[in-house]
Amino acid sequence: MKNLITLLICTFFFISCGNSNQGNQNNAENIIKVKTIIGKTEKEIEKILGKPDSSEKVSPSNTPCKDEPCTKMFYQKNKFEIVYINGKSDWITINNISDFDCNSENIVLLGLPPTIPDFENLNGFRWSNIENISEINFSNNGEDKIDYIYIKSTTK
Repeated sequence: MKNLITLLICTFFFISCGNSNQGNQNNAENIIKVKTIIGKTEKEIEKILGKPDSSEKVSPSNTPCKDEPCTKMFYQKNKFEIVYINGKSDWITINNISDFDCNSENIVLLGLPPTIPDFENLNGFRWSNIENISEINFSNNGEDKIDYIYIKSTTK
């Protein structure tokens, strides 16, 4: 009987240890599946993120916005900043995410598969041409947590 109880306790221990990663993966999906918000119109984004908190006009160089300013909208208390280029969500910044470790495995926070970054250093990580997204950057806040994520959908 003593052996049976020991076996059950060991089995429970190993099963619960094996599931610890699942919780992290479920939490990882809580930022956003980035492919649901790239290349969308303002109306489509509003259905996903809600009404914008504010907006402004911006004119980044080397974009169509240089000659005619593009709209930049802020959503969910500035968690999401989106620049609409040619009427579509293109440059996306995700803020207020310092709860997450700044490591290359956390690309899954965006609903993307684990992928080796094209560049990494102490300041962060960069992926180029991943899942038809031009560029994704994770910026380290200096404490090995993500300060912000910057995404360029199509315009470079």
